[in-house]
Amino acid sequence: MFKITKALSFITAGVISLSMAVPCAAAYDKDITVDPLFVYGDVNNDGACNARDLVRIMKYIAGGNNETASYADLNSDMTVNAKDLVRLMKVIAKTADVPEIGNPFSDFADENLMNALPDSASGTLVTDETAAEAFAKADKALEDAASVSARSEFNVNISLGEESISANGYISADINRDETGAADEAEIYAYIAFPEMGDFLVSLMLRDGYVYFTQTGDAASQTLSVSKVYLDRLMNDGDTTDADKVAEYITAAVYSFENENGSGYNAVYKANLEKVNALILQFIETELGDLIQVQNPADLFKLSALEFSSAASSDGNYIGGTFNGGFEVNLSDETGDLSLAVSADAKFILTASEEKVVFGNSYNVYDAVCVDEFIIFIDISSLYDENGNPVENYDELYTELCGVYGQDVVDSFISSITG
Repeated sequence: MFKITKALSFITAGVISLSMAVPCAAAYDKDITVDPLFVYGDVNNDGACNARDLVRIMKYIAGGNNETASYADLNSDMTVNAKDLVRLMKVIAKTADVPEIGNPFSDFADENLMNALPDSASGTLVTDETAAEAFAKADKALEDAASVSARSEFNVNISLGEESISANGYISADINRDETGAADEAEIYAYIAFPEMGDFLVSLMLRDGYVYFTQTGDAASQTLSVSKVYLDRLMNDGDTTDADKVAEYITAAVYSFENENGSGYNAVYKANLEKVNALILQFIETELGDLIQVQNPADLFKLSALEFSSAASSDGNYIGGTFNGGFEVNLSDETGDLSLAVSADAKFILTASEEKVVFGNSYNVYDAVCVDEFIIFIDISSLYDENGNPVENYDELYTELCGVYGQDVVDSFISSITG
């Protein structure tokens, strides 16, 4: 088991990313659909609120001790200070009311949540015209919704040689949208349990124009923040992907279905593994070639499965689906060659509403490390090529960046880059 645990430390971030990207029932020692995920005032992450948390928050505020403090912003003022210490004292002394903390996974307690999904292979293949109408109807429903929510259960299996390990988890997502359809407030949680590495809770929150990313493990918690304006610019940089480009790599077949839960349409998306694999290998070779030293990238990575199925009922009561996918990675270290295989399968339910979702206090946003300057640095460094010379469209890019960040900020960063 040592080898696979070692390999897991190498790919944990990738597995969590895969798990968050794929929306199967799982068994846990602790039922997080019922038990609270967060204990108010539990600053040291031991599952209780007591004097140990007072000591931890004192050390954290004093600094210099490398102490971590999980969910220490007890008054939700976006900082951790003496006010939180005083409130924690009152909570322990039972002279202050403890706010009720909602469990984002409570909907999973309904054992029938995933049972309404039809078999992806059932039904009759419909015509392209009917399929287009079904897609248009679904797009319209999501486009007009004031809020969109998703609940998902997933399973990840990892094998390394003759050893194997499985991880299970849940995903909960609630997003409110503005009049343009863009997300303006959101809470997204992903919980994943690794038997050999412990439990991880990842949250992504959009509040007041900032995106907060928090990862909480068995021993520590860390929060990063970034301005949504900067994040949007970073995410939207480059060519936009249109339907024709996607169609080169993904094929879709639409079926009608009818069962005891009603009728509707089921779309099955299958990836052309050879084309998608070639695209990924091209990215590895061109973008990661300096980091990953392999003579043939095809020996490093291979996509083994990628299929997605989504079903929508005719009456609009539910939209749900399934996913299965996987990949293989060949690693080499001092012990020799290691062949790693990862597979994942999942089920999810997606709902849209004309009402906004009501969110509680941002109790798990605290003392966040802001990465705005890092994103600005990436943006402004695009003014120069790999040799440090200005790019051909320097003036155009400079004017655009000044419009986003302000000339003083841009000039200051240029000075730091060029020396």
